[in-house]
Amino acid sequence: MSLRRVPPLKGLRAFDAVARHLSFTRAAEELSLTTTAVSHRVRNLESWLEVKLFERKSNSIVLTREGEIYLPKIRQAFELIDAAQKDLDQKRARSHVNISTTMSFASNWLLPRLGEFKEKASYIDIHLEATDLRRDLLSGNPDIAVRYGNYSPESDDNFIRQKVVDDWSIAVCTPQMAESLKRPEDILEHTCIEYRWNQYSESDPSWAKWLKVAGLTPVSPPRLEIFNEEHMAIQHALSGRSIALVGRVAASIYLSEGRLIQPFPYQLKNKTYYVEFLESNSEKTALKSFSDWLVCQARDSFGEW
Repeated sequence: MSLRRVPPLKGLRAFDAVARHLSFTRAAEELSLTTTAVSHRVRNLESWLEVKLFERKSNSIVLTREGEIYLPKIRQAFELIDAAQKDLDQKRARSHVNISTTMSFASNWLLPRLGEFKEKASYIDIHLEATDLRRDLLSGNPDIAVRYGNYSPESDDNFIRQKVVDDWSIAVCTPQMAESLKRPEDILEHTCIEYRWNQYSESDPSWAKWLKVAGLTPVSPPRLEIFNEEHMAIQHALSGRSIALVGRVAASIYLSEGRLIQPFPYQLKNKTYYVEFLESNSEKTALKSFSDWLVCQARDSFGEW
């Protein structure tokens, strides 16, 4: 665009204000100028355009035919500028998201990937709480929760829920320990760690169920230790002193790094990770950005389990 074809911006603003109010006085009040200054800017614009934009009468003004033709696109241009500024302000404005999730999911899956989200949405500050306690979203803190449980998207109309990933319980150990495991029954020669969270029930995975799926008869391993934190169970397996029965999601980063392996293919269906927030907050860009990113990350990490 040639700069010679761009009229003076001050004149355009004065023209738009006067055209909206059909009054130099009210346009001057809006622009915080004197009436003389507004009139001078409009005359300069008319001189630049070489057309009259207003007909000045004794007690009023009206747009000329040329002014009526010119006004709609000038007004549209200002609306576009205003929209562009609002978009920029929204991007620059700091937002924050209060997230609640389990200790295991936070430590073993979310935190190693959170840096990527911050790179994509640097204007969003993350406040992360790791707890197995179910926080009440209706209280307004947290804003969003990554739950671990029985997923049902239609269970409550107050919430929006998206499935992140279905989990499976698997046996994991270090590659060195795996060398001694030729058959599933060899596991019984080692300490077995079982994770039982604070909402544990008999329907949850256990070593007894895993051994049954593997075709073994013992009700439980002779050397069974029970932890209340999945992260602790994983850390114990990483030490090379035990085999742990844990969720594949929580163990995924260590499996991908080769620090842990799954010595046998048997697995037990576990609960589902899903993200949840109030429907009344569905228009908040930061919440939507985080939940969409979370679901996409899980899809990239796990595919269709």
